[in-house]
Amino acid sequence: MSFVGVYFGGHSLSTPLQKHVQIVYQSREDKPDLPEEKARIVAAGGYVHIPPNDNGDVPRAYHIDENGQARYGLAMSRSLGDWKVKGVM
Repeated sequence: MSFVGVYFGGHSLSTPLQKHVQIVYQSREDKPDLPEEKARIVAAGGYVHIPPNDNGDVPRAYHIDENGQARYGLAMSRSLGDWKVKGVM
């Protein structure tokens, strides 16, 4: 999830920073089980596992290696720095 905030100047040690910042945009949580995210990951060569029941596991995006093995499962569909997981950016 990402946020865009606007800082409304002024600096005072007695006023918390939250009083000077207003969130003007908030993205959705990018999860691998959202239909458009799953399609994007699969189109990029990744795999999405959606657990069959609610046993505490969560949907995950996986990289499929050159041997066809699922590796590097992430419980998000977009991330900075996880270059190994195809479809996750």
